[in-house]
Amino acid sequence: MKKIIILALIVFVVLSAKSFKDKKEVVEVPNENVLTESNNNAGENIAENPEGEADPARMKLDMTTWNWEKTIYSDGKIVKPNVPKKFTLSFNTKDKTFSASTDCNGVGGEYTVVGDRITFDKMMSTLMYCEGSQESEFSKMLTNTDGFLFTSKGELVLTLKYDSGSVYFR
Repeated sequence: MKKIIILALIVFVVLSAKSFKDKKEVVEVPNENVLTESNNNAGENIAENPEGEADPARMKLDMTTWNWEKTIYSDGKIVKPNVPKKFTLSFNTKDKTFSASTDCNGVGGEYTVVGDRITFDKMMSTLMYCEGSQESEFSKMLTNTDGFLFTSKGELVLTLKYDSGSVYFR
């Protein structure tokens, strides 16, 4: 009888320890201004689905290399890159220059920021020809940009002139 009680006690302790180990604590945190490991280092890494995780007030143009996700025009037309992650945009805030990569060439130039307004100028590009490239459309979007904002989803949004659309980067 003593062996059965000891055996039952051992089984109970093992199962309790396993249950305790598998148990996860759930903590409710409001979505506003939440800093996570993925965005507390000046945005070095942005979470895959950072809805409510990013604080737009802390985001900066030069915090990451931005990947073009899509452009939504005011007429409802949506353009996405045919080759995801090929179209990037980086800012150097010290000398006010930018660099971009496309599905074909590299692009660079200068930018000017005044408040929430941004313009790209003195743009230059390498001149390789690539069949079916979206580079021309992407460069036109940059040329037609007049503003920017950050979202709580960790996105950089460039607004186009004449409210003609928005270009989304993550």
